[in-house]
Amino acid sequence: MKEFYHAKAGFNTAILKCRNKDTVFNLHYHLFDNPVQHAWQHIHSNNTGLVTSNLSTIPTGLLIVKLKLCLAKAGARSLPTTINQELLNKLHNDYVLSNKDSTWIMINDLIHVIESKINNPFADYDSTIKFQSLTGQLHVPLMEQYKIFLNTDIKWGRMDLGYGTLGKDWLDISKNDDSIDDLAVQSTISSETVLSFCVEPGIPGTDNVKFYNWAQGKDHVPAGNLNQIALGRYPLGQVIITDVFLNFHKNPSDWYVPNHRCKLLWNKEVFNSDVEIEDITFKNTDMLYNSFVEHSKLTGLINV
Repeated sequence: MKEFYHAKAGFNTAILKCRNKDTVFNLHYHLFDNPVQHAWQHIHSNNTGLVTSNLSTIPTGLLIVKLKLCLAKAGARSLPTTINQELLNKLHNDYVLSNKDSTWIMINDLIHVIESKINNPFADYDSTIKFQSLTGQLHVPLMEQYKIFLNTDIKWGRMDLGYGTLGKDWLDISKNDDSIDDLAVQSTISSETVLSFCVEPGIPGTDNVKFYNWAQGKDHVPAGNLNQIALGRYPLGQVIITDVFLNFHKNPSDWYVPNHRCKLLWNKEVFNSDVEIEDITFKNTDMLYNSFVEHSKLTGLINV
């Protein structure tokens, strides 16, 4: 069975060196064996440093303060006391029309994060983090057949190809009923990477249903052409449950339960606003297979 966990190209495991205020630790990801991940891995194999964006781990009130400061620096519209989705949609349209300098890129990032937090009772437990290469942003075209690998489900511990710097995709547009002028369907593979450590939806496919219902009767939505829609993100890998997690909560079975308390507390107490992704390296391992056998207690039932 081990051969199913090996990679046809590149390596099957990514090791992320992480640092918070207390310690340095490694997260290990099993990488999915698909051409999008292969191209992403090749880009990161040549990077000279990483920059981390951990805005999701910051409380909403502080994010709004940062947004006000950035808007003032950009000479843009000021914020009223109450922040709602309509206002955030208008601000995002301002970003689309802007010169997209570093201040406006930060404004765009803040808008995306605040949108995900408002009216979310679990917002304080969202530790989703984005990182990308510090220099030399290389972009590889996404081929049409790669859309086979798109996935809309949110899964704790998954690594996805990022696209937030491009604008909003159809899923974001539908969630917030945003302007079609803000649409930017992902067309390239870059170093931009998203580590999802957040609350998972209770039912898989929820976002697909919501999008389908939203798209009905909207002539400007090409719902009959899934290639144009390109719904979702491109999954790159899944975190492996190692001692980084088991030293925090020792029962391995709990880490495989969606939205288990141990995951949400780990988000808040370990993978928080102090975290920086310092380095990424790649190698071949049997870590996922071995943890699968050990944590499932399959030893003796299968030929390992």
